[in-house]
Amino acid sequence: MNKTNGPIRVVTDILDSQTGEILTSSNILNKDKNFTKVWVSNYIDVVKEDSLKKDLIPFQLIDIMDKHNKLKFTLVDMSKKLNYPKSKLSVLLKELRGKDFLRRIRNGLYMINPNIAYKSTSENRTIALKEYYGLY
Repeated sequence: MNKTNGPIRVVTDILDSQTGEILTSSNILNKDKNFTKVWVSNYIDVVKEDSLKKDLIPFQLIDIMDKHNKLKFTLVDMSKKLNYPKSKLSVLLKELRGKDFLRRIRNGLYMINPNIAYKSTSENRTIALKEYYGLY
């Protein structure tokens, strides 16, 4: 993924002249360009016969995320929804977190990286990016 084609997280250190303390400022600059709309469920229908089930899971997650890029499913519920074994799904979600595809907020709640996919307006995307990058 080309990091310059989406919002960019800029971290700046600022010296407080009164206290001498170094303050860190984090901002997200919205640099959306080269926008492409994909109907994910249609894409899945086209490629599902020639793809491994595991390879389609990220697309299915994008398809079922809500308008805030959230997945509100326990692992058991997600496994049933995706028709994919819970143990394999757990391993796959860990891999996807390692690749910064999504982050776990808490049990039963995940967020997909808005730099990968987003369902809403560009203004809300900036808010979602701030939230996503605030999750550590």
